[in-house]
Amino acid sequence: MCKESLLICKKKTFQQDQQSTMQTMIYNISLAKYLAYSHKNPIFKLDLSSTLTLMKYFPKVMGEKIYLSPLNVEDAEKLTAWMNDPEIAKNITSQSKVISLNSERARIEAITKTTDEYTFAIIEKSENKILGTIGFAHVNWVHRNAEIWISIGEKEYHGKGYGTDAMKSIVSYGFNVLNLHSLYLNVYDFNVWGQKCYQKCWFKVIGKRREGYFYNGKYHDMIYMDITRKDRETLGEK
Repeated sequence: MCKESLLICKKKTFQQDQQSTMQTMIYNISLAKYLAYSHKNPIFKLDLSSTLTLMKYFPKVMGEKIYLSPLNVEDAEKLTAWMNDPEIAKNITSQSKVISLNSERARIEAITKTTDEYTFAIIEKSENKILGTIGFAHVNWVHRNAEIWISIGEKEYHGKGYGTDAMKSIVSYGFNVLNLHSLYLNVYDFNVWGQKCYQKCWFKVIGKRREGYFYNGKYHDMIYMDITRKDRETLGEK
């Protein structure tokens, strides 16, 4: 390698080190200011671990108990665990697949580069804890429709209204922000919790595919539901 190339490499490394050091200094100064201010003003004092967690997520769509944030690659490990959990996987078609951590990281990275799919992390407001994921797939910008889906991975939060809150929030986002005209989904006949959740969010059953899904040694019906902008406006929702 020539001397010029070595000098260029050393210069780049020096510049990168300087940038990293500067970012660390800025963070430490900001943290120090926060700690000093919160010490003088207890009313503004926050749990530091919660504050640092919040920095990982960015509220994009606000609900009552949750907010929706862009998904982070750092969440890949938790998502991988959920998608390999039989109780969670049976409702999202991944129960017959082996999901690796590397493949899940690659999937999350690919999501950020597509324009026909939206994926959000569902974040519990008080603890800034990720509970699951939700989003739109197969967005058709000509016909203004999209498939909607949801998965709550934290099982202790099932049946407590978090899924309904997330669904209502993203339906509102789809109609009022993305200007979509209709949303559709499918749910398996054994997923009674899911069916009740979707009905609370104004979805109507439009048909079913008989014995279209194989799970636990049996064939199950796939129930199709949808909602249009007019349906929601008729119910007085905005």
